[in-house]
Amino acid sequence: MTRDIRDLVWNTITRVGTCVLVTHDRGSIRTRPMVGVANRVEGMIWFVASRDQHQDLKAIEDAPVCLIYLDLEESAYVTVTGTAHFSTDPGRLKEIWNPTVDGWFENGHEDRKAIAFGVEPEVAECWNSPSADLFVALQMLTSPSGGAPTAIGENHRVLM
Repeated sequence: MTRDIRDLVWNTITRVGTCVLVTHDRGSIRTRPMVGVANRVEGMIWFVASRDQHQDLKAIEDAPVCLIYLDLEESAYVTVTGTAHFSTDPGRLKEIWNPTVDGWFENGHEDRKAIAFGVEPEVAECWNSPSADLFVALQMLTSPSGGAPTAIGENHRVLM
């Protein structure tokens, strides 16, 4: 079962790509959308950021972060907590470069403003729920009055 949940997590991350990065910096919580590239073999999720943001992002180096993925087509929701690490390897940018980040950097993966950082997942949690809103509403309406609430969807937590 644990292996299936890990597969679901990695498949969702790969399929969705875009997530919300949640960080904690100087007493406040920050969120920003990011496009990531999952590398299951390495056990890392890689991102491209701008060195202009580097000072903000530098605060997260070797710090816990959270990534939130929403797959609305599959009604799957995944959170990943892990540790962020920056890469100084010039080949890393080329390896993780994708058309989505092209628009942000004039010179592609060779742009001096581009920097790579990865998140090493430690724990993931996922939720699956029925995709049809009508189905959910029907289950809520037909649940026994005064009884236990009807279970809608599943929740799993797994060490990565």
